[in-house]
Amino acid sequence: MSFTHRTHPGRRVARVDEDAVRELHAATVILESLAVRRAPPFDAARRAGLRAANARLRAARDPVTAALADRDLHARLVEPGADAELRRTLRPIEAALQPLAVGGDARGVRRHADEHDAVIDALAEGDHARAAERLREHLAGRLPALLGGVANRTGHAAGRA
Repeated sequence: MSFTHRTHPGRRVARVDEDAVRELHAATVILESLAVRRAPPFDAARRAGLRAANARLRAARDPVTAALADRDLHARLVEPGADAELRRTLRPIEAALQPLAVGGDARGVRRHADEHDAVIDALAEGDHARAAERLREHLAGRLPALLGGVANRTGHAAGRA
């Protein structure tokens, strides 16, 4: 596994290989779903914030806007159940994986938004275990795109998903 940081003036850039992406992605799946599972009940205001972020995702007309809406939604999902340690662990992982996420087509954005709806609906019913399971399924579907991002950066074909 190769996971290195290069420092540039004012910022750090993470370089990851396929093995690192697989491991970092697995950690993301575990940590985000854990945060959702142990979160307090999502009240109407929190669910409205999730639905608003998901609506911004659905309405996005470019990959950057879609990525920002998706990041906002996931932050809103994780925040209530994440302690400082979980956030501190998740932050660099997200920073390393985020540049690899490639913009999807409209069909992919709709699928992501539909998967988010399933998570939000489970939270609305107070079923955090089902919400965490739906979130795990959603996040697992991102691995091929992340591996494709590695392939695009390195010029090597992505391996097994």
